[in-house]
Amino acid sequence: MKFLYTLVILMLINIIQVSARHIVGGEATYKMVSTDGFIGGNAVYDVKFIIYRDAISGGADFDEPGFFGIFRKDSLGWTFQKRIDKFVENRSYIENVHDPCIVAPPNILYEKGEYKFRIELPIVDSTYKITYQRCCRTNFIVNILAPEATGATYYIDISPQAQLEGNNSPVFDQFPPSVLCANSFFEFDHSAKDEDGDSIVYEFFHPFDGGGLAGSQPGTGGQANDCNGVKPLPDNCPPPYPKVRFRIPYTFYDPLGGSPNVTIDRITGVIAGRPVELGQFVVGVRAREYRNGILIGTIIRDFQFNVTSCSPSVQAILGNANQTDINKFEVLACGTDTVTFINKSIDKDKIFDTYWRFDIGGNIYESNDWDATVVFPDTGTYTGQLILNRNTICNDSTDILINIYPGIHAKYTYQQDSCLDRPVLFNNESYSEAGPIVEYNWAFGDGNTSEEVNPKYKFTTPGTYNPLLFVMDENKCIDTFALPIDFYPVPDKIDFQPTHYLGCTPVEISFNNTTTPFSSGYKIIWDFGDGSIDTSYSPKHLFDQEGLYTVKVRVISPNGCSVEDDFDNLLEIRKGPFADFEYEPENPNILNPKITFINNSEGAEYYNWEFGTGDFSFEFEPEYIYPDTGFYYAQLVATAENHCDDTIVKRIYISPDLTLFFPNAFTPNGDGVNDEFFPKGVNSQYVQKYNLTIWDRWGGLVFETNNLEESWTGAKNNTGRILPQGVYVYKFSYLNPKKLLIKGKGFVTLIK
Repeated sequence: MKFLYTLVILMLINIIQVSARHIVGGEATYKMVSTDGFIGGNAVYDVKFIIYRDAISGGADFDEPGFFGIFRKDSLGWTFQKRIDKFVENRSYIENVHDPCIVAPPNILYEKGEYKFRIELPIVDSTYKITYQRCCRTNFIVNILAPEATGATYYIDISPQAQLEGNNSPVFDQFPPSVLCANSFFEFDHSAKDEDGDSIVYEFFHPFDGGGLAGSQPGTGGQANDCNGVKPLPDNCPPPYPKVRFRIPYTFYDPLGGSPNVTIDRITGVIAGRPVELGQFVVGVRAREYRNGILIGTIIRDFQFNVTSCSPSVQAILGNANQTDINKFEVLACGTDTVTFINKSIDKDKIFDTYWRFDIGGNIYESNDWDATVVFPDTGTYTGQLILNRNTICNDSTDILINIYPGIHAKYTYQQDSCLDRPVLFNNESYSEAGPIVEYNWAFGDGNTSEEVNPKYKFTTPGTYNPLLFVMDENKCIDTFALPIDFYPVPDKIDFQPTHYLGCTPVEISFNNTTTPFSSGYKIIWDFGDGSIDTSYSPKHLFDQEGLYTVKVRVISPNGCSVEDDFDNLLEIRKGPFADFEYEPENPNILNPKITFINNSEGAEYYNWEFGTGDFSFEFEPEYIYPDTGFYYAQLVATAENHCDDTIVKRIYISPDLTLFFPNAFTPNGDGVNDEFFPKGVNSQYVQKYNLTIWDRWGGLVFETNNLEESWTGAKNNTGRILPQGVYVYKFSYLNPKKLLIKGKGFVTLIK
């Protein structure tokens, strides 16, 4: 029977260059018009090249004109004879698929164009070869390497015998379908006709490469008409030509891969098989022409198969049945004599006729409804059939086997103490009217299962569960049953750990609760013994008064069960000291680095000072001299008699004593004394972003520098002659170590 197929997945080609990447196949033939029949005479031929291109993916059009080269075989190889330029004619679109039950996809379309010319050639004792080359093939071919840079060469040979005897080449009858369905058997007659009655032998052959990417786009190098260009001129591109490179494991004799292989019959030319791999595949076919057992000529063709996943567009399917084989379903009904057959056939909008037929004890029941409901007289086995689109090419049908058995009933009860964390006892009350139950399967709702008849099961996490009981008898009749079970027991023990059992005021203690079972529906109440209550699962609490504290915890489950525990004198909180200090001077510097620490602590007896330099002291109020400028962190640990302590840290900055001094006069006379104007200062190495400008009395800038080490020589920009004697204004700015901007100005007298 036939199916109407719709293509589901198809790898298509994204063509990015209009100058290449469009070839999907080609072939060449000739017809003898006349021949003198002797060496030295002439013969006239009508030559036809057919080129196939991808018509919708943006690739190059047919060549206008196409370049065809004629070569003659000699002892040195192939000698160029002449070139023929022809324009395409007889353009037409070709059929993608040959099966009327396959719907061709809208996004694949091949076009063929013919190049035809008549040519007169001398009859010689060697072979003529007429060629055409073009680049490139489509991008996503899977069985050859670099398809986007691989071209094609098509040719026809005219042998000496063919010239003398006026031979006509065979002509292929039809072009193969471009689309095949994966995992579906296909058969295509790729035979050729020969008007001379010669014998033809068929085989797969190795397709030829041709041309290259030169001239297709900037940066590819070369010209389009070079031998490695997209449109080679035959004048300088003689045979032999390279062959396409097949990607492992594909070969020219096994171009589609898979097992068993797609084959071609040598006698009939029929290509047949069941392709299993998806993608685009280049295939070459050669027809060898024999006359009286002697090879007189060959024709070649290469083309592309597109193998895709196909889904039957019209397929008979039952929704409430078990598919036992292709076009066979089995329906099982238990405990009922009425069966509704659910029609899940596809594709529904292509189904115009639905026919059900059931044999009920010799009586035939028929229906044209989409779904069929049938009442059977008793238990037993019955047969039926669903047929779609009767008496049409694209139809489908399926056979139905119906088994009617007595019923089966699943049921259980259970025993549970709702407040205790204990196992649930299940009591199985299931039975079958047809005999013993052969399978029990429990799914408790938490991921765990059991095959026991009466299991005892302990849940671990609180919640509401619906344990499902599945039963099956020897007829494979099944039933299921479920009841809701609330599992919210209270814990057998309240368990937690405080971060401290002994602390000093003020102290925050965290309570790490590990009580189980417990979930979001539970309530917990903490009484910390100081009048404070908390309902967090693992709370934190601040104790600021000394004493012994008893902690009480109560847990209430969602179903109202509760448990309470008292933890007597769990925590001992001691009174802690208060650490604090000040220091003088408030803004120390390197010229006065001695610090006096003033201890303001309360409730402490012992003191430990660390000054941030590695030095320490146990004095009540120590003095300390810092060795250098910078930031230091002074720490005081104050400890009480009860061993409670408190810590405070303060940052102290010892600043450099930074001052710049500018002179009020200088004498740039070259005597080596006071010849240049520049500042001097204390700790000037700490100056940042320094700027100095000098101005004359008319407001003109005569000198500027950002370098503290650069002085003013008295000349403008320190170049040329010394400026006139007089009073000049200087302005300066810089950042001190605390990043504060310091600005100033003054007057300097230039004395000659």
